[in-house]
Amino acid sequence: MMISLRKFEEADRSAVLALSVATSQVPFVGEVAELLQEVEGMHRQVIENQDKGIVGFFRFDTNFAKCHEFASKTELGVRSFFIDQRYQGRGFGQQACKAIREYATKHFAEFNTAVLTVNCKNPSAINAYIKAGFIDSGELYLGGTAGPQHIMRMALNKI
Repeated sequence: MMISLRKFEEADRSAVLALSVATSQVPFVGEVAELLQEVEGMHRQVIENQDKGIVGFFRFDTNFAKCHEFASKTELGVRSFFIDQRYQGRGFGQQACKAIREYATKHFAEFNTAVLTVNCKNPSAINAYIKAGFIDSGELYLGGTAGPQHIMRMALNKI
């Protein structure tokens, strides 16, 4: 059940577009086709399982602090994190979240912390992030379109 993270490549486009979440999760994640658009500061990543192939997707946002006043310049944003609905509940999301620390430290060494927001209406995601090592800051981000969100952080390893 090995999970790895890697940079999105154009050859991954059709596999990522085939990923989906439940209709109830779309407000939290967004539409997959929109997530694939190239945006300055957004670094698209795939979540891969050695047996199943690409099972999820997310983006690192190196400009996160420019749009979120609660974030500092040394915080790397984690956005639009999701596991395909066919593979949810198998531990892939938790494994991928745990892998963020090492992966981000290696590829985004200028950042000290990974930060994300997770909707208050999404308790399973909140629990998964906590189990993976993210810490709930106790603050809420109120600027999201789908309602209040917990602000969660994970310290990155410093080599």
